[in-house]
Amino acid sequence: MVKMEQQLTFKKLFWFSQLLSFYLFLMPSKGDAVTFFVHFDKVAHIIVFVGLAFLFDKAYQFSADKKISILISYGLIVEVLQAQTGRESSVPDAIADLVGIFLYFYVFKYWVDKIDFAQIFIKNKQQ
Repeated sequence: MVKMEQQLTFKKLFWFSQLLSFYLFLMPSKGDAVTFFVHFDKVAHIIVFVGLAFLFDKAYQFSADKKISILISYGLIVEVLQAQTGRESSVPDAIADLVGIFLYFYVFKYWVDKIDFAQIFIKNKQQ
């Protein structure tokens, strides 16, 4: 369980990350963008949504189902808005978003819940 002060920090981190990801997902695309391998953008979607899922999970005390639904809705909204703004919108991007969300909630959350965030926050305050 995350304490109130920690929860506030996670909320701030979540909203900063969410706004940054929203901007990056919708900013005009350059055709010559650097990619390290063929499906680099899909891996980026997965990483972004694992991170958002982690921060959202720690920031809010909703049920897991509600958190998953909200994150899926955000991913779908991003894809629809990308199509409206001239960016490439694709089903594989939406699937990558889902993979990131489910990776966090059904794989990583097990280990994340074992972390004592109070100890991490206390160490950082003492330094």
